[in-house]
Amino acid sequence: MLKLSQFFSRMANVKTFIAATVVYLLYATLIMGKGAETISQYAGKPVEIFDLQVTGYSPARAAEIQADYTPEARAYAVKFNLIADSIYPVVYTFLYIILLALTYKTLVPRNSLYTHIHLLPFSTMLIDYAENSCIAAMMRNYPHVSDSLVNLSSTLTVVKWSTLGITTAVAIWGWALLVYYKWVKK
Repeated sequence: MLKLSQFFSRMANVKTFIAATVVYLLYATLIMGKGAETISQYAGKPVEIFDLQVTGYSPARAAEIQADYTPEARAYAVKFNLIADSIYPVVYTFLYIILLALTYKTLVPRNSLYTHIHLLPFSTMLIDYAENSCIAAMMRNYPHVSDSLVNLSSTLTVVKWSTLGITTAVAIWGWALLVYYKWVKK
């Protein structure tokens, strides 16, 4: 873990942050946005995406969402989930790692407990992968989806969004500290 942390700390600079932001924005809009659009086209109407259900879903709600998908939309969603949505967590995790490393580089003493805080986004990425696996299984097995699979998938969705929220809060806190130390405490 120490070598990984040091690797990202060395890599964290403004140019890397800008590049990571550009890659994220392009991937989010061109790939992920187009994927959601294509799923809706296959369904013949706008459909909800499980990954984006921030507050989760019940087995009954999951069945409603899946009922809106045609077999073609479900098949495409599984393929998209296992290919494009497997790359997306790497893209946003890298952006957040660089952001946190760049932010906390000057704030945290070398031997502090928070030296490795920039690795926090890995938790979201791992949870996202588990969530994607559950969603793919739900889509493949529709209409015979167990409540336990839906509940696990829903829980992972909520935990993913929660860890992403915590990571964002840590970044905002770091920016606030940078502003405080640079301009207020001068």
